[in-house]
Amino acid sequence: ITSFIAARTAFFAIFFASIYIFKSKLIHFVFMAFISTIIIYFVIQLPALELYKVWMLSFFDLAGDSSASNLINDMYFWPGDRVFLVGTGAINDGRYTYTDGGYMIDILFGGILFLLIKISYLLIFIKSFFRTNTLFTMIFSITILLFHFKGLFLYNNAQGMAAFYFTYFYCMSI
Repeated sequence: ITSFIAARTAFFAIFFASIYIFKSKLIHFVFMAFISTIIIYFVIQLPALELYKVWMLSFFDLAGDSSASNLINDMYFWPGDRVFLVGTGAINDGRYTYTDGGYMIDILFGGILFLLIKISYLLIFIKSFFRTNTLFTMIFSITILLFHFKGLFLYNNAQGMAAFYFTYFYCMSI
C-alpha cells in the first residue's frame, strides 16, 4: 500500500512477483490475487486517499499519463562526451535540476564507469544465482534495474538495498 503512494514503479515489482508466484504455486497466486484485490479495493475507498486516487490509478492510463514521457524526454539526455565518460562530481549544483532518473544521475556524477561499477554488484548477484533459480534471479534483477531507471535505487535507497542484501544472503544460505 505504501509503495502505491510512494511511487507507482512499485507496480513493476508487484507484476514480476505475481509472475514468479504464478510459476511457483498456482494456488498461492490465486490466494494472493484474491486477498490483494480485496485490500486494494478497500484502500482505494478510504476518504484520506481521495487526493491520491487519481494519481495512483493514472499509472494504468498510458495514453493520458505524461509522467513516462516526461521521464524519458526531459530527465534523460546526452550530457556531452566528457560528462558521459567522467561525470561532474556533483549532482545538485544547479545545472541539471530536472533530472532524477537513476542512470542519468549516476552518469552526471561519475560517468559511465561509475554507473558500471554500481551495476556490477547486481551482476554478481545474477552470476551467483542464475543457475540455481533462473526465473527468480531475472525477475529480481529486472525489477531493480527498472527502479533505478526512475530514480536512484542502486546503493542510494536504504530500504531497497536492505531487501537486496537480505535476498542475497538468504540465497547464499540455501
